[in-house]
Amino acid sequence: MSSRCSRVHNKPTFSQTILLKNLYLNPNNNAIPKSEGGFVEQINENTYTDEQIQQHFDEFYEEVYTEVEDKTKAI
Repeated sequence: MSSRCSRVHNKPTFSQTILLKNLYLNPNNNAIPKSEGGFVEQINENTYTDEQIQQHFDEFYEEVYTEVEDKTKAI
């Protein structure tokens, strides 16, 4: 939880869901930290189309899902 965020994020003490922060990296996210603060700036224009991004995410999701399913058999 960032100190810059004004929303209240209630974290449950118990959940049947696993949160894997920053597991997926969007290929169009070419952001870098600014030296003067915690904000980010885009260093390049988006190089992938919406369709390419969706295909990339779908392939990533399928790979992660099948790996977790193979390892846990709980999904």
